[in-house]
Amino acid sequence: MNFKKFAQAAPSEFQKAAKSFNAEAEALNASLLSYAQEQIEETVSATQQLLNCRTLEDVAMVQTQYMQQSFDRFIKESSKLTQEAANLAKNTASPIKDQIEDFVQKMTKAA
Repeated sequence: MNFKKFAQAAPSEFQKAAKSFNAEAEALNASLLSYAQEQIEETVSATQQLLNCRTLEDVAMVQTQYMQQSFDRFIKESSKLTQEAANLAKNTASPIKDQIEDFVQKMTKAA
């Protein structure tokens, strides 16, 4: 493979990378929106429960449950989102990385 062939193949590899990025970004966006929607629903539910509380103990219990659920969901979702972001980076860079590695390998063999 010479530089001319490498340069001719580059646009298609960048198109593959862009398509991969778009697909992965859509999945990440859907996850973020889902998390936000679930968090809003959880907050509304906790607020309704707080409005129905009759004692300070009830308020403390509802608030503690809400905070625990929110924290647990945050940990779960942050792990999921981190993995999706890592997949986005890996899958976007892969077509370009493979082509560059192949080019470098062939050029070093030729030298």
